[in-house]
Amino acid sequence: MDASYSPWTSVLALGVVLALIVGLGWLLRRLRLPMARSGLPMRTVGALSLGARERLVVVEIGAHWHVLGVTAGAISSVAVLPRPDSDTTDNGSATPNFMAQLTAMLNRAPAKD
Repeated sequence: MDASYSPWTSVLALGVVLALIVGLGWLLRRLRLPMARSGLPMRTVGALSLGARERLVVVEIGAHWHVLGVTAGAISSVAVLPRPDSDTTDNGSATPNFMAQLTAMLNRAPAKD
């Protein structure tokens, strides 16, 4: 071994690398940079929790709303509905009640055989 080698040099180098990793992680979280969008015409309309790990999610893709059942192990399609013409409810409010709107649309949807 070299006479100038010290184990503290390795420990110090490891500490600097770990401090850089932690510092960059903190900086990225602090900046909250927006995630790159894929350009797909898709957005989440709403979600309804059904249990601890189950939820019903409505995703708008193009001119349709896809109602999806999401669990810890799978995602399944429940219904495909046409997108409503406007974002207002029957009483004219600008913020629709998601549960009432979803129930009304599911009742209007044709039954699948």
